[in-house]
Amino acid sequence: MAFKIKLISERLEKWGKERATHYSRILMNWGVTPNGLTTFGLLINFTSAYFVLRGQLILGAIFLVLGGLFDLLDGSLARVSKNISKFGSFWDSVADRIAEAFFYLALIIYFVTSYNYFAVLFALFAMAGSWLVTYTRSCAESYKIKVEEDFLPHPERIIILAITLALDRAIFGLFVIAALTITTVVWRTLSIYRHFQIKQILQNKEQKKVKT
Repeated sequence: MAFKIKLISERLEKWGKERATHYSRILMNWGVTPNGLTTFGLLINFTSAYFVLRGQLILGAIFLVLGGLFDLLDGSLARVSKNISKFGSFWDSVADRIAEAFFYLALIIYFVTSYNYFAVLFALFAMAGSWLVTYTRSCAESYKIKVEEDFLPHPERIIILAITLALDRAIFGLFVIAALTITTVVWRTLSIYRHFQIKQILQNKEQKKVKT
């Protein structure tokens, strides 16, 4: 996509997938399950939120990245171990939303106690945008509509949050995430609207042909 901001190069992304596959094989040999890894990753994200609440932003950023790595590994482990299940996919998605909720709520509480209300506003929009990106994609898939990828996918959001959080400039990261996730939601909504409009026009034409 021309407008999509891709912060991870294809080469780095390929390297990351290769590393994930390598470590997934090790975890498989240790008897680790994908769902167990997802749950452990969720606990890591809870730890990240805890450190943010305490104002230990660098530790919060470190554990945020670790949680993101476990999120990458659980899917890779499922593929390597051929243990892909519908519940596993469901639990992975739910765990991601829970992790996001706790992390953003921790940020909101931290900024409220710091009297940084602009950051609170950006955090609320970033949280809502992140959830709506997932929701609009799920809605589109339920109608079998192919939509464009996220302008700012989940891994890139984690990287932006972690870097800006560690630098004590999370407000800038939240602004970028809020702007691009909401843009994605609006773009997808318009795409779905156009899809149904075109479908309705074609149906009307077919009905006219039948009548004539």
